[in-house]
Amino acid sequence: MRSLKDNDPAARAALMADLRNSCSGQLPSVGIFWYNPEEHVLYGVRKEELSPVRVEAAASDGLPIINYPELHRDMWNQLHLPGEYDVAHRGRVSWVIDKFVVLVGEWARPVEDDLANLIEQEFSLTCFEFVYDSHM
Repeated sequence: MRSLKDNDPAARAALMADLRNSCSGQLPSVGIFWYNPEEHVLYGVRKEELSPVRVEAAASDGLPIINYPELHRDMWNQLHLPGEYDVAHRGRVSWVIDKFVVLVGEWARPVEDDLANLIEQEFSLTCFEFVYDSHM
């Protein structure tokens, strides 16, 4: 994966072009999701495409992180999802400086490979890293 640590607009555009091409024309997305461990599926997915223009704007504004704007708890209540919010497995896909990260709880470690495949497909990602967060 290309690095954008030098804040080079051409490198950033090239990275986004690489991502777009590897995803059959679909742009990668940031967003939130829940994971059903019994059925091995994502549900309640909310996402937004991450365009090169959006990455450029964030870099120009000095913003190192691009997140989906809604919180899990707000979406849980709005969508009337089943089960208890505090025990539901959830995650967030974010753009951090020059890469995608997926914030998840420790619940994800045993299912990391399956979860990675689901996230790659749902969010049109070719590469990302898991970051384990105790709040997820």
